[in-house]
Amino acid sequence: MLGTVAAGALLFGYGRRAYADCVGSGAAPNATLNCTGDLMGTGVMNGGINVDATKYDTLNVNNLNATITPNSPADGISFQSTTGNVTITSDADMVTVGSSSKGFDVGSTVGSITITNTGDLTVAGGNALHAQTTTLGGGDVTVYNSGNIAGRLEALSAQGDVLVVNDGTIASTLGAGIYASALGTVTVKSSGDVSTTGTALKSAAVYANGYYGV
Repeated sequence: MLGTVAAGALLFGYGRRAYADCVGSGAAPNATLNCTGDLMGTGVMNGGINVDATKYDTLNVNNLNATITPNSPADGISFQSTTGNVTITSDADMVTVGSSSKGFDVGSTVGSITITNTGDLTVAGGNALHAQTTTLGGGDVTVYNSGNIAGRLEALSAQGDVLVVNDGTIASTLGAGIYASALGTVTVKSSGDVSTTGTALKSAAVYANGYYGV
């Protein structure tokens, strides 16, 4: 467990809702879903993006015309795979208001996860960015973040064999700013401010726990 890191102020605008133009390319199960412009089309549900992992293993969300603001209890981006790896690149800003809604909710039962996020995430209920593998022995979870993230629970939560590289401002209300847990190794590199106002045992600015080391 690492010590508290200086907090940074987070003020994000809500704007108008994004309805994105999501179009797939390539062949299942390794197709790519590209979302840009006005958010609509394949995988868009309740104002968020819900990826069909039986068809896609890659999601690109870039240059949306507005903030992603899903209806409660939907997540901003949900991508749950039981068939392989998951790769996400996103510059989208998100604001969620549901009590259990997340910005990113990403999982894989048989592969690894890689997320590159440059958007700002403001989440009133759950984790702002949650990524978890349940592969036997722990799949790799790699998160590159340069956006400003604010979550009620763990702002950035990664579980697997974890690498987190952050240079954004991250803040949690109740949980850890960055929560990283692994059956294998955990590496967290942060040049940005990470903070929490939580008081629970694991409510550190950065909570890192690796079976084979941190």
